[in-house]
Amino acid sequence: MKNLNLKFCECGCDQRVSRSGNRFISGHNRRGTTNSLEHNVAISRANSGENNPSKRFDVREKMSLAHLGKKHLLSTIIKMREARKDNPKVIEAAKKRSVWCPPPKVFWTKEMRAAQSKRRSESTCSESTRQKTSEAVLKYYSVPESYMESTLLI
Repeated sequence: MKNLNLKFCECGCDQRVSRSGNRFISGHNRRGTTNSLEHNVAISRANSGENNPSKRFDVREKMSLAHLGKKHLLSTIIKMREARKDNPKVIEAAKKRSVWCPPPKVFWTKEMRAAQSKRRSESTCSESTRQKTSEAVLKYYSVPESYMESTLLI
């Protein structure tokens, strides 16, 4: 049962403090106050440049170790993938890479890839047929011309 003899928080939130000597609940002492513009500028200068904590090696190492080994949930991965899919910056970056290839329509297993490569090696189609097929695939995926000149897909 809460002690009803404790004072109310002086910030005006109508909650009781945790101890008899306290005037505020933890964190309520700054409510309603703002820094002056000069004070904000002084804080900004103090934390900019080499004084920025996130640029120090030891702080960066601690931040890196804090996230090391953490895995995203599958639902989170799917949300991130969906968010990146229609982002024009991501699409342009993919096209600018030295080897750009459209995403596969189907995710192939190792056995499926081995069987496909075996069929390709045993294939009896001519070079002109391979060229026509390659051009059709490139046209379907609308791959940039620079990639089309340098590589055959099939």
